[in-house]
Amino acid sequence: MEYRGKSIRVGDKVYPSVLQAAFVFGLDYGCVVYRLGAGWSVDEAFGVAERKSARTGKKYHVDGLTFSSIREAAEHVRLPAALVRNRLRCGWSLSEALQITSRPKKRPLRGRGVAVSSQIFPSVAAAAEHFGIAREKAASRLRNGWTPEQAFGVEPQPRRRREYKSYQEIDGRILPRGSFGDYKLYLITNLVNAKEYVGITLGPLEKRWGEHLSMGPKCVDTKLKRAIRKYGVDKFRVKLLRSDARTYLELMEQEKTEIGRRQTYERGYNSTRGGELVFNARRFRVGDKIFPTLASAAEFYGIDEALIRARLDAMGWSPEEAVGLQARPPNKYAPRGELVVQGLKFPSHKAAAAHFGVEFKKYSLRVTRSAWTTEQALELVPPPPGAEKCRGIAVCVAGRQFPSIASAAKHFGICYSVAAARLRQGWSPDLAFGVEEADLLSGF
Repeated sequence: MEYRGKSIRVGDKVYPSVLQAAFVFGLDYGCVVYRLGAGWSVDEAFGVAERKSARTGKKYHVDGLTFSSIREAAEHVRLPAALVRNRLRCGWSLSEALQITSRPKKRPLRGRGVAVSSQIFPSVAAAAEHFGIAREKAASRLRNGWTPEQAFGVEPQPRRRREYKSYQEIDGRILPRGSFGDYKLYLITNLVNAKEYVGITLGPLEKRWGEHLSMGPKCVDTKLKRAIRKYGVDKFRVKLLRSDARTYLELMEQEKTEIGRRQTYERGYNSTRGGELVFNARRFRVGDKIFPTLASAAEFYGIDEALIRARLDAMGWSPEEAVGLQARPPNKYAPRGELVVQGLKFPSHKAAAAHFGVEFKKYSLRVTRSAWTTEQALELVPPPPGAEKCRGIAVCVAGRQFPSIASAAKHFGICYSVAAARLRQGWSPDLAFGVEEADLLSGF
């Protein structure tokens, strides 16, 4: 339905168009049109009347009482409606979700005893509860070979383990080194359509296959993963093709040759042509060394991979600075050192700003970017000439003087952009800030 140009009644007033009514009520025109198209009444669309939620007609009977909705039942027992709905989704009955009947307790776990720092617990769950850690996380850590002290957070967690523990440099590139027979070239075949995937690994094929099955939020969504979701895990077979490569570089060449021979890039599940193309797509350079991945560089330099990523992405460090080969220069924008102001000595600029009640970020920008003196930045003396231009325009509303439009808008509870737009359109300050009611229909 087209609403443009048609008069509309909202409450007890008639407006020449939906656009003008939306302007008066401070609503977006598109939002109002969407509400009207969705079946809302005019008063509901403009917020004059409360929107009535659609009822399914289903009745809920609990303990001899009848309720028309979950919210009504939750309000009756003084529980949050969201909590009751979440319990119902978890398989609780309605009486259990409303705490009218007690929820049967789960059978206590009868796991094996575990000793953590000379303390003996009857089960992993008991130890996890004692140390304040999730049972599933502790059990997973123990399965991965962590010691009980590491699994329950008593000792630092072990470094990330890989199938390869050493590296070799070939033509300036750092590649993982393994023993003869560790460099494996494998094939994954779809038994439904005979499509194939060629891959390489240095670890067990079972672990590499498990990585292909991983569907976590941080995993890359490849053609092979989509096919596994579509056809199911039982429709795929993994087979070792060869393990006679002597170096990782030779293994990558074997992968490239096999992908080209089987045409798995054009007709299969390989997303690249393999070999050097895969290496270049993920390589990470540190100085004159090239690593196949950032994770391998972290392992080579003995630094946590997440720390390197944070230094590169969030802090803007160079790769050499991120791995510790070069010292990080001090922040040139942050004032450092001791400071003496009006005879008072402060150990740092931040302490001085806190003492005089000035936000440190504002103080730092004034000193480093605007070349203010220390006293000016701390608002002990007037600011330099021209700085007053940035302090906004004074405005008088209802006989009260405000230093800026923003302060007046905050005082009267109105959006700054709305007040500024009204003033630009020639509204008086009292009208712009809602002190006086505007007759917006007089011009139509």
